[in-house]
Amino acid sequence: MTVGFSIFEIGYTNCTSADAVARRIDVEALDGPLRYLQAHWRFEPRGEAQTELCFSVDYEFSNPVLASVAERVFAGMFSKILNAFEQRADHLFRSGPCAPSSAQRPLTTS
Repeated sequence: MTVGFSIFEIGYTNCTSADAVARRIDVEALDGPLRYLQAHWRFEPRGEAQTELCFSVDYEFSNPVLASVAERVFAGMFSKILNAFEQRADHLFRSGPCAPSSAQRPLTTS
C-alpha cells in the first residue's frame, strides 16, 4: 500500500483478512515506516435495511520526525477513507435511509 501526502510518499505491506461470519475486516501493517498499524472494520446489522459501520485504527510511526509530519495527515486520511466508503455504499445501496452524518460515525485513531 502506498500513501502520499505533501512531498512524501510512504509505502508499506499489510495483511488484510475478512471474516464474513463475524462481519469484520482486519488490516495489519507488516513493514514500512510504521512501528505498527492495526485497522478494524465491523459491520453490525441494524434492522433489515441498515448496517452500522464501526472503523477503528491504531498506529505508531517508528521515526519520530516522520510521525510529527504525518500524524495529522493520517488522521484526515482515515476520515476520507470513511467518506469514500459511505459514498460507494450509498451509490450501490441507495434504497435505504441515509447513513448518519460523519459527526455521528465512530472513528478512533491513536
